[in-house]
Amino acid sequence: MKAGRVAALVGVAVLTAFTACWLVRQALVLSDPGPDVRQSETGPVIEVLDLDVGMVPADLAVHESTFRIANRSGQRVRVLNFTTICTANCCVRVQFSGPVDITPFGEVSFVAEMKVARPEPFEGPLEVYVDSGKLQTISFTIQGQGGGP
Repeated sequence: MKAGRVAALVGVAVLTAFTACWLVRQALVLSDPGPDVRQSETGPVIEVLDLDVGMVPADLAVHESTFRIANRSGQRVRVLNFTTICTANCCVRVQFSGPVDITPFGEVSFVAEMKVARPEPFEGPLEVYVDSGKLQTISFTIQGQGGGP
């Protein structure tokens, strides 16, 4: 009889320890959703990546560089359009032919066309318009260094 009770008590202790470990793990997972995966009050978190384009010849010719937009949320986001900007040293335009859907936790690449006038640092502030169930405007800046001939 005693051996049966001891085995039952050991089984209950193991099950209790397992349950406690599982509860601690769940608490840690729920308290830290990871980088940029949280929903914001304004909708899905969008991250624009690869914005430093490095050296671009300062010759007023069109040069291309790829950047990415990542959807860090669990819902679909539709990219509707981009602004085009010209500053004293550069003009930046995104090649875009219509709405593009970004799947939950997905990424899409876009091509920026740049014309740089002088061999000095440049910044091209842009905006992307997205629909995530409501319309949003997200600002970002493409930057680089104009190079000499």
